[in-house]
Amino acid sequence: MRCVFALIVLASVLCAGVASAGPDSGSTEVSAAFMFLKPENGDYTQVVMGGMGFFVPSWLEIKGTVIWFGSEGSTAGAAGGGIDIHVAPGQAVVPYIGAGILASVGDRELADDTMLDMHAGVKHFVSDGVSVNYSLNKWTGSGESESTYFVGLVGVSFYL
Repeated sequence: MRCVFALIVLASVLCAGVASAGPDSGSTEVSAAFMFLKPENGDYTQVVMGGMGFFVPSWLEIKGTVIWFGSEGSTAGAAGGGIDIHVAPGQAVVPYIGAGILASVGDRELADDTMLDMHAGVKHFVSDGVSVNYSLNKWTGSGESESTYFVGLVGVSFYL
């Protein structure tokens, strides 16, 4: 976990500067993030997330997400997809909102079935093709337990 956070900070420092623009239509985003996961009733957990997205027009991203966390003797995570709508594409700081569906995987479930992911965030382009991302998410389970998680993410993305 510390290694991922160190890589995010290193990428931010190495790529510091003013970006010329965000991704164009047809661009691909590859991202990694470190997150703090807070169940509605429970303690904070640190988690790693990775993703890949494709920009149809420059303001609409279709993406896939993989989440992993583990403790001694168990591994848990989720996989899913969704969309992000970029409010001001082409700017150095791009706010976005999004939604998606996540399904639990591994030997310990995050939720009974699937989770609805609602989120809002900001992508700060520190150079052409690199952004530092900040996001607040709410994951709500669809099963009987209706588990709810509040998530804060800090990550880095590279645009191809």
